[in-house]
Amino acid sequence: MPRHIEALSTKPILIGTWADASWAIAFYRRNGFTVLPQRETSRLLRTYWSIPERQIETSVVLANRQWIDRSHARPER
Repeated sequence: MPRHIEALSTKPILIGTWADASWAIAFYRRNGFTVLPQRETSRLLRTYWSIPERQIETSVVLANRQWIDRSHARPER
């Protein structure tokens, strides 16, 4: 499904999910997304999502290759 969504969009894609949702993180990683560093995650969650601070602390953001290429973000390993 992520590839289908990417094909429909010309914009970079960010996915936010709970850090404990290992199945979701694994799914998106298998489909070419990269977990962003925590500092970048916090900034992005505050910018693009309306969520409580506690949720920011317990979330991750994954980005597609287009986001990585445009932002020059350093993925977590």
